[in-house]
Amino acid sequence: MLYSKDSRTSSKPIQQSQVRGGNFPWIYSGAFAIFMRIPSVLSRTFSERSFTPPIDELPSEGKRREWRMQTRPNGPREKNRIGPRQGKSLEMAWACKTFFRRTIVSEQTFICQYNGNCDVNKNIRCACRHCRFNKCLLVGMDAKGVARSANQYAIQNDRDRIGPTKKAKLSSGSDDDQAATPARMADQEIVEQLTQVEGLCQELRTCIMPEVTGVQDALTSPCLLFATTEMKKDPNTIFKELYPASMNDIRMWNIREMRICIEWAKTFEVYQKMNQFDQFALVRNFAFAFNLLNRVFYSQDHGPDKIVFQNGAFIMRQPQQQVQLSGCRPIYTRQMDEIMLPFRRLQLSMPEFATFKAALFFNPDALDLSNQAKPDVYEERNKFLGALFTCITTKLGMVAGVQKYGSLLMMTASIQNILAQNEENMQVMELFKNWEVDPFVKELCMKRA
Repeated sequence: MLYSKDSRTSSKPIQQSQVRGGNFPWIYSGAFAIFMRIPSVLSRTFSERSFTPPIDELPSEGKRREWRMQTRPNGPREKNRIGPRQGKSLEMAWACKTFFRRTIVSEQTFICQYNGNCDVNKNIRCACRHCRFNKCLLVGMDAKGVARSANQYAIQNDRDRIGPTKKAKLSSGSDDDQAATPARMADQEIVEQLTQVEGLCQELRTCIMPEVTGVQDALTSPCLLFATTEMKKDPNTIFKELYPASMNDIRMWNIREMRICIEWAKTFEVYQKMNQFDQFALVRNFAFAFNLLNRVFYSQDHGPDKIVFQNGAFIMRQPQQQVQLSGCRPIYTRQMDEIMLPFRRLQLSMPEFATFKAALFFNPDALDLSNQAKPDVYEERNKFLGALFTCITTKLGMVAGVQKYGSLLMMTASIQNILAQNEENMQVMELFKNWEVDPFVKELCMKRA
């Protein structure tokens, strides 16, 4: 699955001091832009309600019906249909219609990594856009029909740029009219794609992955997420019973999550277009955050005092002797209190979690990221922040959604502080040799000397 570049703002990148990962300061700039839109939309909405034109200035019922026909995407009684072909029309899902029309209008071209043989169905239709577009043509979608219907969208597109004219829905629940706008539909498709990739990561997490010689070898090898059906299951990842984790358990899961992080990153189109130097910079900046977030989000709920791995190994709030290393500060309590428990209180769903990770990954202030790559990374970050905002507010409504969105973004400082403390522990391990850090993990997580 690949993604197209779809900026949510035209602002230039904010120059930040290039500290390793920063405190994710770039998150707040994108979040601030989204929050600043809310009061203007609401004030415009309520001010419009305060004026009612005279009766003789209101359009007739016939005129209003004519306007509705003009702004309807495909004319009367053509719900969920796409451009005519040989006098007929096709019943299609809104997501597929949007994808097909956006591809034609933007004149995009896609490349398949598997020679155009990807399976495209309702469950994995977003995995390969090349094969998805070919499937659209195969079932009868008409590219010329998209061009002929472009003028029909003009009035609606102008209205979308101006903003909503109905009362903003402040109570819980979604606004159907607002959710149907093209921008929100595009956000929903982004979230859907990220959720499908998250499911593939879950499958890869249980598989035996081929050995690699280092990070560069892993970056240049084909993506493993689309080959899980051909891979054998790893018995060490299967849950049998709860048992106290050892350092070998932690080592195994650290290496596994780092590998999955690289395979996950390969699914982003913007990332694939970068040179290897910039690819390494982004992955190196985010690899352990990916590991940490997955560890607490997918931890089985056996109370607030345990982090439980997929195979049943657990770490206590007061770590057992097997995972204590002399000179290293314990960070598991912070992982529970500052990330795991807040995730559970917020009732974070998998789509929200997947989109949150994508927004954190594209950090324009990542150490060693080139100046040429920063604008694209900045745009991707804003795209995923916008998709996350849409995902949350569509489900909860504006008031509850904004509160949850803000609470989630405020966690980034805690996440970065925990990562910094973990790096200090790795430096202690390297200095006193009280535990041998895996070379693959060291290459991804430790600063250059």
